[in-house]
Amino acid sequence: METGGSSTRGIHLLAELYGCDRDATSDLETVRRAMRKAAHASGSSVVSEHFIPLHPGVTGVIVVMESHLSVHTWPESGYASVDVYTCGLKRDPEASLLVIRDAFNPKYIQTMTVERGVRGGLRQLSEARPKV
Repeated sequence: METGGSSTRGIHLLAELYGCDRDATSDLETVRRAMRKAAHASGSSVVSEHFIPLHPGVTGVIVVMESHLSVHTWPESGYASVDVYTCGLKRDPEASLLVIRDAFNPKYIQTMTVERGVRGGLRQLSEARPKV
């Protein structure tokens, strides 16, 4: 899915942020700015975005040419869930996470990285085939 190429290879970074700043994760504009800055930091090209205030949290997605970034916040619990999925080997999803970390100021971050578009990038749970 690289622009101008045929690579399906990508990185899907899943992040759990705990002990986040309540004000930062409850304010729609703060969350939107952080996610846009994070998309640019990864080297991705923003196509569209959609953010919704949940009172007290925010949920949103940024669609990029290279895939997407999403966020869901629970300020009352100090928690944010973030996905950064970038296709192509020239993108840096970890750079996105640094921007988000600086904006939300969590006490602890847990991450999982999944290699997408490459057989073996996921631990396969089953070889289920759809019924025909």
